Amino acid sequence: MTSSEKELKIFRLFTKGHNDYVEKKNLADMLRHLGHTVTNNDVEKILSEIEGDKLSFSDFQKISKDMVKNNISKEDIKKAFKTFDPENTGFIDIKVLKDILIGGVEKFTEEELEEVVNILGPNAEGMINYDNFIKKCY
Repeated sequence: MTSSEKELKIFRLFTKGHNDYVEKKNLADMLRHLGHTVTNNDVEKILSEIEGDKLSFSDFQKISKDMVKNNISKEDIKKAFKTFDPENTGFIDIKVLKDILIGGVEKFTEEELEEVVNILGPNAEGMINYDNFIKKCY
């Protein structure tokens, strides 16, 4: 399935019987369904540039394509994880990651934090295998 086909499929899921638009409030969920990692602040910035309460499919496509352009490479993600893995085990503690995300410049909400934890899938010891996570994403 091409990226345009995925975008159209997601767009149609959120149209609620209308074929030509979706409500702007659904953008975060739509982008996450496409696999983009976005914070509420990211979405607010994007939406502030769009007039009205609705998004057309072309608006959604443009936003999605811009997200891909701004994506971080898997090498960058691995470097970031390794920063918190000084013994180079391939794992980081979920508690450490939560502390980082809560204390960062763009502080994650509890809801966003839960979503990240669900995506990362820590093992029984609360450790994240970041190589497996990167493989899932890319």
